[in-house]
Amino acid sequence: MNLSAIFFNILIFSPSPSATEVPPVMYQFLSEVLSLQPEFSSPAAFRDEQHRKKVSDGLKKMAELSKNLDSHDRLNDPIFKMTADLVKDQMQEAYQSFQNGHYDYARRLFQGALDGCSSCHNQIPKSKNLAWEFNPDRLQGSPYQKAEFWFTVRQYHKALPLYENFVANFDPKKNASYQLDLALQRIASILIRNDLDLKKAEDTFLKISANRKIPSATRQKMRRWSEEAKKLNQSGIRSSNLKTLQDVETWAKNFLDDYPTTNQTSPDAESIKALFLSGALYQYVHINKNFSPEVLYYLSRCEEILDDDFFLGLGNIYLRRCVLEFPQTKMATKCLRDLKQKTELAFTGSSGIQIPEDVAADLKALEMKVSTAQKKQNKK
Repeated sequence: MNLSAIFFNILIFSPSPSATEVPPVMYQFLSEVLSLQPEFSSPAAFRDEQHRKKVSDGLKKMAELSKNLDSHDRLNDPIFKMTADLVKDQMQEAYQSFQNGHYDYARRLFQGALDGCSSCHNQIPKSKNLAWEFNPDRLQGSPYQKAEFWFTVRQYHKALPLYENFVANFDPKKNASYQLDLALQRIASILIRNDLDLKKAEDTFLKISANRKIPSATRQKMRRWSEEAKKLNQSGIRSSNLKTLQDVETWAKNFLDDYPTTNQTSPDAESIKALFLSGALYQYVHINKNFSPEVLYYLSRCEEILDDDFFLGLGNIYLRRCVLEFPQTKMATKCLRDLKQKTELAFTGSSGIQIPEDVAADLKALEMKVSTAQKKQNKK
């Protein structure tokens, strides 16, 4: 899983006056993240015996702080709450795993918790009114690691040039290939999902594709990304076109109906579409305050396309919430079907489908909830 954003910054972008009052727990969480920045930026440092007490204490503190997420009104937005619950669970498990000596696994869980937060951050329209200020001199590590930190605290205007500089000067003898892939994903998510700026994305990807320092296959992928951003831009599709639920349905179907039933479109092109559509859907939800089963379903489809390449996969969470929140709707049946299929796939191995009892019981309960709600709906 990829290192990504910390959830506290989502609180400062609410248009309400109270949004300027950042809960104290967020400052505490920020302090712990700043303290652990050198360790979580380096796998070796994270597991190093010399840093073990520091990392353990930091994880313990953040696990305790994460328990208080439910108490903050600004995280009661339905979509934010889903991610906050996931962050809380993974932070608890990260601390326990570290205590048990599973250091690499603990770091992946910790990164996964932070990564879930980026899904919230990339849902929020960009703003110049950032309440958090950091002293760059306090940051340690390479320019790439510093870029990761700026991305983590949602200061994209500082992260973006560092990522672009890293890509422009990429040296396969000094830099890991996964860092190049991740930097490109960060650039795409900032320009497309957060900024919804297709023209800038097109130009940026095209410029990167001319860089002979990066592998040929990556350059080709950048050309495909650029071409897809150009197609979307020329199609006249704009997030401002999403004004009603019918607009959402029509637009999302246009994006997703052929996926994955056709091989006519490359996965790279689909990723760009999914970034843009999900960014537009998040903007629609938070501007119009219209939280619907349709939005949840189409967000889950976007997550399916993006998988873990860009963000921690939240598709199943959206599907489950669709069923729980709107069991009486036709869309709930669709969400339940997709959730069951994904669950079966996740637990399929050489010996067939082996779904754990608690997971099977949960699916059964969801089926009953939908069945009962729709019977009542039909009697009306």
